[in-house]
Amino acid sequence: MVSTFPFRGAGFAVVSCLALAGCGDARPDDKVVGNPPPPVAELAPAGTALQGANVPTLDPVTLDEAEITRVIGPGPWCAFHYTRSGKPVLAFQAEGGAGVVKLNGKLIRLASAPAAGGVQLSAETLSLQISSGETAPDADLAEAEMVFNLRQGEGLTVGYGGYYGCAPASEGSP
Repeated sequence: MVSTFPFRGAGFAVVSCLALAGCGDARPDDKVVGNPPPPVAELAPAGTALQGANVPTLDPVTLDEAEITRVIGPGPWCAFHYTRSGKPVLAFQAEGGAGVVKLNGKLIRLASAPAAGGVQLSAETLSLQISSGETAPDADLAEAEMVFNLRQGEGLTVGYGGYYGCAPASEGSP
């Protein structure tokens, strides 16, 4: 009778060596070093930004703080978020003026103006209106609705439920 025990031991030894080989890897761990932030999207007029877009599936996408600051500058700003803890998809200066949204991978500068129950932002054939409800006493964001209207090609009007808020002047962002 031939014993297979030495082969089992050799297999264990090979597996152990392979497992330990990865321990001496000198490459930094992504969790420790971190990944570089994604590049800031290009700023473009609404018409240019929407060229080639599949309009029926077009939605505003999240903005990074660097993208917001690039378009509207530093200082306090207001924002609409799809979720209470998510990044903003629309931001504008708290004192009125410039706003920004990202569509089709491009940043679009918007002009803001007060509207009944909220604010209206627009650029060329694009408009977004935020209607805000009451802010809960223990929350910094209020439930709100954003209506996205595109009057280009076939056109598109979509409403989104989410959250809206403005940061105090000392903080800079909601």
